[in-house]
Amino acid sequence: MHNFRRAVIASIAVLASAACVERAQPNANDGPAGSWEATRLTTIASGAPSDELAKGGGIELVLRPDGTTAGRVRIGDVLDADLTGTWTMSGSTVSFNHQADTFLRDMSFELEGATMVGDSPTFDGTRIEVTLGRVEGL
Repeated sequence: MHNFRRAVIASIAVLASAACVERAQPNANDGPAGSWEATRLTTIASGAPSDELAKGGGIELVLRPDGTTAGRVRIGDVLDADLTGTWTMSGSTVSFNHQADTFLRDMSFELEGATMVGDSPTFDGTRIEVTLGRVEGL
């Protein structure tokens, strides 16, 4: 009987320990760390919007918990850049500092649940609007 009670207590301790570890893992509401992709990438020049995703452009971005980034941004034959760099967060605002000089370095993104929304200043008369969506399961 004493060994049975010890085995039950040990089993409960293992289960409680596993439950604590599981709760400590991040989820989609814990911040921006994770994989992201553009769900909206629009350039606006001379008042005319252009859907860059429909033209084959895109942004794939990984934000690692250590503050580093990886990924790629493509807009037609105008831009194809590596997104190796860093990210920071202040409140709900996410900022990037990539080695490549892209519009993403000059934008701030607002984290809104499973999306990040950015609206750039105008670059040579072109405004850029970006929405990034969290890629689940990666």
